[in-house]
Amino acid sequence: MDNTVRIVLVEDDETIRNGYAYLLNNQEGFKVVKTYSSAESAIKNINDDAADIFLLDISLTGISGIDAIDEIKEKAPKAQII
Repeated sequence: MDNTVRIVLVEDDETIRNGYAYLLNNQEGFKVVKTYSSAESAIKNINDDAADIFLLDISLTGISGIDAIDEIKEKAPKAQII
């Protein structure tokens, strides 16, 4: 059984997004399965990504991270949001 924690990163700043992905992917037990620059894109692909954790920027362009929380929890109730 694979105990790897699957993470989706949602961050509109590309440098920060890539930096977090790099750091997390180099930690044993963690895998960034996908990164997104908007909450809308993350929500659209939520079932395909099957994330355990959403690392979510709160001040995104479009739907804010705060506003996306309810929809993410509705579509992925077992996922944690940071």
